[in-house]
Amino acid sequence: MLEDKKYIPPNEDTARRYKIVVAAFLAAISVVDETIKPYKHNADHKGNHPEDFNSVRDVTQSFIEACEQVCPKSADLSAAIRCIRISRMLANQVILQGGERLCDVPLLALRVKQSLWEARVQACAAIALAEPNELPDLE
Repeated sequence: MLEDKKYIPPNEDTARRYKIVVAAFLAAISVVDETIKPYKHNADHKGNHPEDFNSVRDVTQSFIEACEQVCPKSADLSAAIRCIRISRMLANQVILQGGERLCDVPLLALRVKQSLWEARVQACAAIALAEPNELPDLE
């Protein structure tokens, strides 16, 4: 339980794991934000750009793989992956919908980034709360 854990500062191993998570998060948020930017306010720019769906898919899959590489199997890892999947689906909705205004696209785009942030926090929690013997070996 979280209440039973006291703060343990990052050591060399956990700091390396956090850096991997943060790098994957930064790549994901950058690519996803740039990919969905044209769709936020432009009603003519929607849903007919397969390369945009592929960009979102590839970068979110890379984020998931980074989390799986450095985090132990845990509820926090599952939550991180779920947040990344939600972000991907929301980004796809922004691309499909474009500026049609079926809902507030800029707000939806903000939620995409929020889900990626939540994934980062969950992945870091998985590392922070793990016992050293629970962490997967890094290659």
